[in-house]
Amino acid sequence: MLKKKIFSLIMFVVTATSYADTLTHVEGDVQVFTHPGKKMQGPPPHTLFEGLYYSYHPAKMGEAVEPESIVVTGVGGKAKAIFDNGDQVYLGSGTRYQFGEKNHASAFALFYGAVRNVVSKLGPRKAMTLGTKDCVMGVRGTDFIVFRPSAALETKLTVLRGSVSVKNKTVAAGQTAIVKTKSGPIISATSSNDIDFIRTHHGTAKVQYFYRSFIKTYPTEKIDEGKFCYPGHSPFT
Repeated sequence: MLKKKIFSLIMFVVTATSYADTLTHVEGDVQVFTHPGKKMQGPPPHTLFEGLYYSYHPAKMGEAVEPESIVVTGVGGKAKAIFDNGDQVYLGSGTRYQFGEKNHASAFALFYGAVRNVVSKLGPRKAMTLGTKDCVMGVRGTDFIVFRPSAALETKLTVLRGSVSVKNKTVAAGQTAIVKTKSGPIISATSSNDIDFIRTHHGTAKVQYFYRSFIKTYPTEKIDEGKFCYPGHSPFT
């Protein structure tokens, strides 16, 4: 199933509207999981995920995403959320991402998939954390991308601006780190071409960073190149 999950991020011009995470773009199959609990609560239908029951419904443009909620994008699905100060979150295809915890609204979690976070170093999420099954990353105002395949035992982190700390190491702008559960991060320089392709708009050009990653991981898989193209402008803040 993982081979069929093409991971891509879509960049758009943004306008902040409210303090809560607000979904400003929903494309394809996107669901929101709410009302987590050991027992079913909230309106039906319900689903069981990571030992908890959730009520779920199709995501809607303009919807506020409350802490502990999980946004789920299906194959080909994408979503974007923004905060009042302009912080932004972009969810690629095949992603499950939790927007904060009940008692720690700045503790986010990526269960699997691909996500880009643009966080102001002066805003309320300047000290946010992002956890995966392999590690917890400390963010200090930055622009970064995290990819965590569901079937893999590693997390890939690429920092575009600022820095991210992980397992007592600092990953700076222009660096990529591979993090496994039982070992420290392996840090290397991200090519300037990859960074340029991610950060700038090229009309219908492929997002080469993810396109190349997919080809390297699945060399025999048939590729829909359209899934690696994006409209709109880059999300500079």
